[in-house]
Amino acid sequence: MATKATPFSLVYGAESVVPPEILVPSARMSLEAGLFHEEVKQLELESLEE
Repeated sequence: MATKATPFSLVYGAESVVPPEILVPSARMSLEAGLFHEEVKQLELESLEE
């Protein structure tokens, strides 16, 4: 039976994230973080102001 688990997730308990997804959150990352579209846009605007 396949578990779809990767060695990284078995060791660290999470999937690895590539740098572009850290800088520009994808829909998957936003959903996993529990953020909605408007919240993501607001966070992006705040980070640009800094």
